[in-house]
Amino acid sequence: MASQALLNQSFSDAGAVIHDSVDELLQFCDGHALTIKLAGALTEHYGSTKAALEATRRRGIQSVRLPGRRKHTRQTSLELCLQIAYEALEDASRQLLWALACAPAGLLTQYIVNGWLEIEDVAEALASLRKWHLVEVTLIDEKLSRTRVLAPIRSFVVERGKETDPKSFEKVSKRLALDFAVMVAVLELKYDTPEDIPYVLIRYGHELPNYLYALELAQDQEGDEGLVTNALSIVQSLMRYFFVLGLPEQGARVMLEATVLAFRTQRLKKASGLAMQFLALAQRSGDKAQLNKGLTIAKKIASFSKDPEVLADVAMCQAIASKENGEPEEAEEYSRQAFEGYRALLLSLKEKSDEDDSLGFIRDELHNNISSALSMLGISLLSQGRYEEAAKAYRHSLQHERGASLAVNRGQTLHQIGNCESYLGNHEVAASLYIEAANIFRFVGMKEYISNAFSELGYALLEVDIPKISDKLDDDLVNEALIDLKRNATRVFDPTRPLNHQQCIGMIRKIFGSVILLSLADYGPKLIDFCVELGNKTLVVIANQIDAGQRDKDEAFPVLMVDIALRLGVLIAQGENEIKTNGDVAHDTIRQILRLVCEAHEWAQDTMRVIDWAAIYFTRRLKFRGITAGRISEFAKNYSDDVVDYLDLVR
Repeated sequence: MASQALLNQSFSDAGAVIHDSVDELLQFCDGHALTIKLAGALTEHYGSTKAALEATRRRGIQSVRLPGRRKHTRQTSLELCLQIAYEALEDASRQLLWALACAPAGLLTQYIVNGWLEIEDVAEALASLRKWHLVEVTLIDEKLSRTRVLAPIRSFVVERGKETDPKSFEKVSKRLALDFAVMVAVLELKYDTPEDIPYVLIRYGHELPNYLYALELAQDQEGDEGLVTNALSIVQSLMRYFFVLGLPEQGARVMLEATVLAFRTQRLKKASGLAMQFLALAQRSGDKAQLNKGLTIAKKIASFSKDPEVLADVAMCQAIASKENGEPEEAEEYSRQAFEGYRALLLSLKEKSDEDDSLGFIRDELHNNISSALSMLGISLLSQGRYEEAAKAYRHSLQHERGASLAVNRGQTLHQIGNCESYLGNHEVAASLYIEAANIFRFVGMKEYISNAFSELGYALLEVDIPKISDKLDDDLVNEALIDLKRNATRVFDPTRPLNHQQCIGMIRKIFGSVILLSLADYGPKLIDFCVELGNKTLVVIANQIDAGQRDKDEAFPVLMVDIALRLGVLIAQGENEIKTNGDVAHDTIRQILRLVCEAHEWAQDTMRVIDWAAIYFTRRLKFRGITAGRISEFAKNYSDDVVDYLDLVR
């Protein structure tokens, strides 16, 4: 019944066809939905189900006669229907089908009908493909839609196009790759303001499979200069997509493939720039093996070129690797080399005439490269404890940001300046920078960074009281920070993988800092769901695995530290709800908080500053008088030594 209904739905006019062999046709389709739709199109084409069935039989005689085959399978039935439909298409329809087969994500329907592909009578060609059920149209909104072919049809069309008319098929695929390169260029040049970033990222997300297919084509045809040039340009522009949306692993794989392609085809400037992007993404993913691989490639590139831009790019690659390998002095040296190299290139353009503004884009790129070099210099100086110099380098970096980098990099740079100011003791300045950075991250869509800013803002509040801090935050920002924090914590504390202790340390600080912030900024109730869900999803599972001997016992320590933070968060939320309901926090809740603080590991008490937090929370939030960190520390020591002690909580 379902197959019969689907067959009827595939007719544009069920009354215009003769239903004389319906059961046999449906048996041939074997319940395969796509085959049934194609069979419906064949029926309309031939005028009756019997004629459609006869057509499949004529095409299928050789297939059935293959050794060992007695009847058609679902797959051969689909292929026969596709073959008949494919042969019935006009040239324009076939070219459009080729183009769509080379676009895994499909194409905007409006692009197709407006002549973007330069195919004659394209509207009629599209109508023909729809009539044959070879394409599907998905609505995006009231005005936009995407047209694509399903995977089984796509595979068939690509294979048939290459076999039956390879030159024409290749022409269409190359034309489409060029169209994708032009599309990316327009998005990069026309939509380069901070306000444009969300739109560009959405577009890149929709088109990403198409862009990657362009890279695949270029890899298959390395000798085609146009294909390779277009593919490399496309990939190089995808950096902000992978970076902003927090996809370093996927991005690194794509950048590595493009870097290797550029190097093999001796496009050394492209290769060095792509290598730099690859290392930046590998650094974010924390993959040391990928970092070393990228550095090896960068050094090979440098050995084949004396071009100043290539050498500056390679110096940046070495700076990234040195920083990640814990060598800040080397990172500083390489950063300065890169800075000087880019600056010299920019100065060399100063005397050149630019009547048609063709050098404008090159200048902006060099400014952004200088900004990146200065930012890396700031990181290396910060790691050496040279905070004033680091802040100066970061502020200098801000001056060189251009175009899309204003949005993508500004938030990170402000955050790093905040770190410098915090180390210098300027905590109120640091707090304002963290808030500004968090809002930029939210605006741009860099959700992974919001919780970084929240964490450091929390620690800044242990040093300075900002009475109206809650006015500078809002529910949406807090919710996004907690979503980001939970996602990243779940990734780091993944029950299916061994724990990376370096990543655990960073995540533990982020969780403690965020708990501190929300407890002091009147957002404590939001901690309950976050803490309970994260604990149940990760810590409980990992703890059980450790108890069962399925994990290294060393993994118990980071789990214990996160458990302390989450239990504090639950108690904070409980206390805030009691204040809201009863006007004050219950004595038992205070007792549980104190007990947890006293029983916490020294690393949590001191390094994660749980004792400092307890003193600030009791005085600033709960309004108890005379509570200091020193007194809480003394109370905790006495508790540990079984010495009777009483903490006076007086308002």
